[in-house]
Amino acid sequence: MRATQKVLFCLFLLAGSSWLAACKKDQDPGPAIVGTWVGQYGFRDQAAGNGYKFYVRDGGDFGVSTDTTDITPAGQGTWNLTGTAFRATYIYATGGTFSVLGTLNGNTLDGSWGDGSQNDNRGRFLVRKK
Repeated sequence: MRATQKVLFCLFLLAGSSWLAACKKDQDPGPAIVGTWVGQYGFRDQAAGNGYKFYVRDGGDFGVSTDTTDITPAGQGTWNLTGTAFRATYIYATGGTFSVLGTLNGNTLDGSWGDGSQNDNRGRFLVRKK
């Protein structure tokens, strides 16, 4: 009888451990903003027609390219998101600091871009998450 109780106890522990392991939470996928965004930008009141690609990475790293076929960003910087308000500042490898200010709405991010970190609104952009 004692051996049967030990076997049942071990089976109970094994079943309990399996149940707890199955209930393990999935890893946090990170903010919805993280990913690759592709779209267009324009100058001042000009309709958007130039390629724009954002690389929004975990940890606040940001990359940008004006060629949507680029695999690596032409500019690097940082980003932050407060509610739905997105802001990024970046520097192109060839020089020049720029920034974007936008509003996140689902898989769409639209707003303005400009010179420097203060964004002097040189034009508009619209990108969608890939």
